Amino acid sequence: MAEVCVTDHEAAVEWYGAVFGRPPDRRPMDGLAEWQLSGTEGVQVFAADVQVVSSGFSVASVRDPDGNTLTFAGSRPEA
Repeated sequence: MAEVCVTDHEAAVEWYGAVFGRPPDRRPMDGLAEWQLSGTEGVQVFAADVQVVSSGFSVASVRDPDGNTLTFAGSRPEA
């Protein structure tokens, strides 16, 4: 899942909707929209201040030298 951090969420959702030719497949919470592009690939567009945290799921974000945010997310194995 590719993640895009944006400052104007609604404008970004409109733009990505035009790019993909459809509205988001899911809006699991305020400030987060998801498009499923295949069985295992998709794009998440989220507001800059949204953090997704749940048990069984890990998220780690880092910035590259150009200031882009790279977020890794995935399920954690059960203990």
